[in-house]
Amino acid sequence: MNKRRFSISVMYDLKSWELVFDLLHDEYFQGVELPAHYLSSPKLPSLLEKSGMEVTNVVDLVQSSISRSVIEQNEKVQSDIFEYINTTISKTYDFSFSCFLLDLGIDPTSSKENTLTPIIQFLKKFIYTLYSNNMTITLPARIPDTMPLAEQGKYMQKII
Repeated sequence: MNKRRFSISVMYDLKSWELVFDLLHDEYFQGVELPAHYLSSPKLPSLLEKSGMEVTNVVDLVQSSISRSVIEQNEKVQSDIFEYINTTISKTYDFSFSCFLLDLGIDPTSSKENTLTPIIQFLKKFIYTLYSNNMTITLPARIPDTMPLAEQGKYMQKII
């Protein structure tokens, strides 16, 4: 049987974010997508348990204003960002999550030349951590519909 699964996304800086759990019922939503800064909230485990929901995705593990330029940074900065992400997703929480979003600025129309190769090299550093923690990384990729379909396919093949 194919169980449909719906999650609700909690916005960053929502002052009463805890109310989301009181207002929604697990018969409608089974999961919640949260900004990373909520992971450290001592209230989160009990809110998840009370609501019957689980964390389905974590966004803003690294703010996109930083992560989109990570490949332009020196090796030390890249290493620091990698270690931060690695530590955060490997940490033991009182709840589980298995997916996080990392915006590395994948965009074929970018004015920056040859950015895809360093992005892929940066991502390869995560293979062991993702595998050992049964974690999925979500990568937003901006593929404009004005680009010919054949070019869209070639670009996506490079990423895959």
